[in-house]
This record gives sequence, structure tokens and C-alpha cells, in this order.
Amino acid sequence: MARYAIIGLECSVTKALSRIVARNVKPSLTHKEDDKKPKGFDGHRNIGDEHNFIQHYSLPYGKRDNYPEPLSEDWDYILICTRDFWCSMNSKIKTHARDRKAARRQHDKGIGVLRRLAEYDNSYVFSYESWYLLGEVYMRDFLKRVGVDYRIQIEEALDVNRKHVKGHPNNVSRSHHYKASK
Repeated sequence: MARYAIIGLECSVTKALSRIVARNVKPSLTHKEDDKKPKGFDGHRNIGDEHNFIQHYSLPYGKRDNYPEPLSEDWDYILICTRDFWCSMNSKIKTHARDRKAARRQHDKGIGVLRRLAEYDNSYVFSYESWYLLGEVYMRDFLKRVGVDYRIQIEEALDVNRKHVKGHPNNVSRSHHYKASK
């Protein structure tokens, strides 16, 4: 049995990592028995069975003032998702919080939570930029460190930062980084 808390600032790729972990920990958590038709898991909530449990948190979580701090003893693994601060902030403003000052306060408060969680022995930092640069070898090695056998690729690391970086050579918009399940 393994319990995974996956947490990061809003717009830091936590949902993608939640889907990848759930699909590879136990395929039947995310897909029906024929393994072809996906269940409705989008990585945004918790999912589990009697042996495995995956909980997704964005900071803030739910209401704008909710900053959960998973306790180390409640989880086998706490996976902290990181992404470039300003790209995450700009994405957050476009999708969740129109007020830049409020978004900055929320991000700052969330960073405090992540820094405290990073002190736990069972916390592991997942870097979106490292995944993008190194590809599947990074994902495989990261998941191996947290007890997940990476067999099923359902996401690919796309350059989601490009639209937030002025002068980026690939500054062409792409809707999202979800790849259809196999």
C-alpha cells in the first residue's frame, strides 16, 4: 500500500503528475477493466482503493484561503511540484485569479507551505522544467524514487511556459499539456 500527497502552487503541473502516478500505481484506478476506456479522473481530486491512495492539492486548495499541510506521518510520499515562479503566476492570473496582488499573496503563502513540507524525509521535489528538458528519463527516475514503476506514459512534457516568456522562440499557443491515454 502506498499513499501519495501531490502538492504545488496553482498552475504547477500537479494535476498532470497526479494522473501519471495514479495510472502507473494501479491502472484500474484510472481505467476500466479493458484498460482502454478511461474513468473520469482528471487528476484534480483524490483517487484510491484499499491498497493505494493519491491526493492532489493545489495551493490554495478549494477556497482561496485554504492551504493544507499534509502531515508527514499520514503519507508514504509527499510529491512537491515546482514550476518557474513567474510562469506559474502568469498562468494562475489567466486561469484562476485576475487580481495580480492577490495572486502574489496566495503564491507567497503557498511557498511557505511547500518549504515546510520539503523538510520532511518523505518529501520529493518534482520539477516541471527538468521533466520538459530531460523528458521521459527524468519522469522514470523520479517515479522510481517514489516507488512507482513507470510503464504507462499518458502525459508528455510540453513547453507550457513559452506563452509566459517574452521573446520565447516557440511562443505559439497550445491549449494544454494533456495527451490522450493509450
